[in-house]
Amino acid sequence: MSSLSPRTKRVLDAISDLSSYRLLWYSLTDRPIPLEGIETDSGSTGEFGMPRDEPVDDRTAIPKIVFQTWKSHHEMPANYRYWRRSFLLTNPGFRCFLWDDDDNRQFIEQRFSWFLGKYNSYPKEIFRADVIRLFFLYVYGGFYADMDSECLRPLEDMSKMGDVLVGRMGGDNDFEHSIPNAVMASKAGQAFWLLAIAFASERLAEFHLRKGAQDIRPEWLTGPILLKDVVDFYSSHTTEEVRQRLSKALPELEVEIAKCDFGKIRILPPAIWYPVNWNNFMHTVLRKKLFKQNAVVESAKARCLFPHAYIVTYWSASWK
Repeated sequence: MSSLSPRTKRVLDAISDLSSYRLLWYSLTDRPIPLEGIETDSGSTGEFGMPRDEPVDDRTAIPKIVFQTWKSHHEMPANYRYWRRSFLLTNPGFRCFLWDDDDNRQFIEQRFSWFLGKYNSYPKEIFRADVIRLFFLYVYGGFYADMDSECLRPLEDMSKMGDVLVGRMGGDNDFEHSIPNAVMASKAGQAFWLLAIAFASERLAEFHLRKGAQDIRPEWLTGPILLKDVVDFYSSHTTEEVRQRLSKALPELEVEIAKCDFGKIRILPPAIWYPVNWNNFMHTVLRKKLFKQNAVVESAKARCLFPHAYIVTYWSASWK
C-alpha cells in the first residue's frame, strides 16, 4: 500500500472504515441540535488561569487534570462552550483549567523564562497555543484537549493506560498528520515532552534562519507533524540517545533532563480520540453540517455514533 498515491490511500482508508458509513448515514438522515437557545454556561466553569495551588505531583498515574486554552476565558463560540462543559460534567473529580493568551505567556515567563524570547518570536498566536501544551503536560501532566473536542466518557478510566498517550487518526500510519496534537495525555515529568520542546526550539531556529520562510508550515513548526516526528524519534532511539539530543538542544533544562522520566508512549487507535477523521471525505460531511448549521450532536447520540470514544474532536480548524 506504500506505493499508492496519497489520494488513493485516502479513498481506500475512507471506504474501508466502517464508521464512515455510520457517520454518513447520520449526516444524511438525522438532525444535530442547533446551539441557539441551548444553555452552555450553567454550573461549574472550571478554573481560569494558572493554578492558585499546585496540583499534586504524583507520577504513578495520569493526573486528574484537563487543560485547554483559548483566546479568552469567557468569550468563545457557543459550540466551544458546549464541548468544554462536557469535560466538566463527565469528570467531576478533575481540575479543568482554561488559559487565555496572557495566562500562557505568564506561565512561560514564570517557569521557563529562558524560552520567553523564543515564545514571543512566533509569528502568530496559534504557534504559542500549540507549544504551551507541551510545557503544561511536562510540568503538570493530565489531559490536553482542543476546544472543538467533546468528552463522552470519564477520563479517569484512562489514568492507568500508560505514561504518555497520543492518538492515531485514520488507517494510514505514514500520513504525516496521523498523530494529531488535538488530544494528548501524560504523567507529569515525562522526557517525551522535553523532546517535543527540543524539536520545537530547533524548528523555530530554522524558521528564523530562513527569515520566516513562507513554505514552513505551522503543522511542521509546532503542530501535528512535529508531534509525529517526536513520537517516531522517541520510539526508535535509546534513552541515552534521547538524553543526548535533549542536552544538546536544551542546555537550559539540564536539571529537568536529569530528573525526568523516560516512560513509554502508547498510541491509541483512532476510535478512542479521533473517530472523526478530517482526511476522510465521508466524515467531512458530518463536520461541514455541524459547522454550517452551528449545531452539535446530542450527547447520547454521540456515544452511539462513537461507541469506543472517550473524546471526539470535530476539527473546526479555527486557527486558519
